[in-house]
Amino acid sequence: MKRVFYVIFVVIIIFTISCIPPVFPKPKPKPPKEGDLSLIIIEEDLDIPIVINFDGVPQGPLLPDAEMTVTTTTTPCTVDSYQWYLDDEILLNETNSSITIIGENLGSGTHKLALLVTKNDILGTEYIVFRVEEKENE
Repeated sequence: MKRVFYVIFVVIIIFTISCIPPVFPKPKPKPPKEGDLSLIIIEEDLDIPIVINFDGVPQGPLLPDAEMTVTTTTTPCTVDSYQWYLDDEILLNETNSSITIIGENLGSGTHKLALLVTKNDILGTEYIVFRVEEKENE
């Protein structure tokens, strides 16, 4: 009886050990080197902790000789940084809570203006889509 119990006990231990995946330490991320590029892919957040509100968005299309100034407010907190994007391209020096877009600097058609904000390690994103009218021939 002892021998059967011992064999069953050993079989159970071997089965249990074989089912446990090995645990390896996570590799530490390497610090970026000068000149390294970073890519941030922003998916639509289902639970955004920072809400961004835009003011100054025109109701109709932007005329080629007009400009729009978009200002933002964030809730529930003030944020540490702002970064604006136009048509999915980063606007390098646009890091304030407001931005001015001039119609004549853009081609006619539909454009996307997006904002990425950060508060510590928390990201928030929002965007608007607007249209620039075609310039009338004179």
